[in-house]
Amino acid sequence: MKNTISPPTVVAAREVVADISVLHEHLNFVSSSVTIEGRPGAQLVVRANQTVFAPFRIYQISFYIPHTIKAGTHPLGSEEDEILAHYLPPNTNQTDSYNAISGSITFYEDPTATRLRGTFDFKGRRFHEEHPEIADIRNGTLNVEVETAK
Repeated sequence: MKNTISPPTVVAAREVVADISVLHEHLNFVSSSVTIEGRPGAQLVVRANQTVFAPFRIYQISFYIPHTIKAGTHPLGSEEDEILAHYLPPNTNQTDSYNAISGSITFYEDPTATRLRGTFDFKGRRFHEEHPEIADIRNGTLNVEVETAK
């Protein structure tokens, strides 16, 4: 699927999928929108959202990818890792997100603000001190391609 929008932010649908498990709940995540913000000289900020109705809620998987990252497999989850990954369940704020504590992301080609292709798997721990659950994000794929407006 190709979409057109002006840089630095691009939007696409159904290009990020994953299986998410937290406690005894399971979600087949299929993005309804993906936003990629290219911050010059710094990083790509990727936010994949799945909107669900009845009742209305939004799930989010996000990645912070430095511009220096190249194709290949990169670890997630330690302080030394350059790429950050998060899972944000509905009806919560950023401080209750699940931050990657282990896992990896593989890019088939160098990531750009208009094209991301690869796979990911990670475990995320919730920020919340009283309820530090673990989210298991598995079988993730990135297949985002966007044409910029001319």
